[in-house]
Amino acid sequence: MTTICFASVKGAPGVTTLTTLVGAAWPTDRRALVAECDPSGSDLAVRFQLSAKCGWSSFAAAARRLDGAPPLLPHLQNLPGGLVAMVGPRSPLPPESVPRLVDLAIEAASRDDAWDLLIDLGRLPVHSPYLDWLDRADVVVIVTGTDAASVLHVHDRSGDLLSRCAERLGLVLVGEAGYGGHEIEDFTGMPVIGQVPDDVTAAAALAGHPIHQRRLARSSLLRSGRQIALILSGDTAQAAEHEPGSEEPAPAVQDAWPSAHGSADERQSGLVGRLARMRPGFVRLPASVGSVTAGTTESTEEPTPASSEQVTR
Repeated sequence: MTTICFASVKGAPGVTTLTTLVGAAWPTDRRALVAECDPSGSDLAVRFQLSAKCGWSSFAAAARRLDGAPPLLPHLQNLPGGLVAMVGPRSPLPPESVPRLVDLAIEAASRDDAWDLLIDLGRLPVHSPYLDWLDRADVVVIVTGTDAASVLHVHDRSGDLLSRCAERLGLVLVGEAGYGGHEIEDFTGMPVIGQVPDDVTAAAALAGHPIHQRRLARSSLLRSGRQIALILSGDTAQAAEHEPGSEEPAPAVQDAWPSAHGSADERQSGLVGRLARMRPGFVRLPASVGSVTAGTTESTEEPTPASSEQVTR
């Protein structure tokens, strides 16, 4: 069982869309469950015309009647395509009940055929009981745009996030116009484990809007989501096979997760740091190469954007 949290610190870069995308692309030999834990509201029930009464609301009600963790299955619904989800309530859960529900959900997921939990936290507040998910997650993925404002907000929260999540923390970038991965890593202190294009049409399909299947199948958003799913699941060998033109040999799957008995250097490098270095679907950009940017900044502490003549993908 693996627990992965997806969250943002600024605006709406598509956390719910990325969580469902990764869940849909999760390795078929493992069971993925998308749990909507956004404290600012529920989207999945509205997007896919599901019942908000079956999900966290019903799980919380069942937990009040039982001493232990209720079975998960009665509180799950299927999204189009078969992805299983636990939708959020229409109204926020009582804050005092959230820490206990987090523990019970993890207990139930580990007991009920070992679900992998993909947690959609939406935009992270500074103080919230939902932050307990960060302490219980194996990996915490911060989703951010590549523009200056988004990167700066991640930088401003990086101290708190790194002290709380340490080596379990990584970034997924949305969009290609802005700062490159190398600059963002240096500025925030967090490794980049993947990047997805800002594909409005394909993202709309993942949000429940109709789209031609051929158009969706050809989307680079789906290909990027598949790469991120394979990397986060630890299947880096399979990820390398799906990445054309990969020059580096694929590491063994078991090497994707550092063991407690590894060397001091391996332990210090951290879980997400190792995943970031292994990622076959995201090429680390050198300092002189990046994505197209719309402007510059006068601050010497912010990352330096590359010129439009140095675009590399």
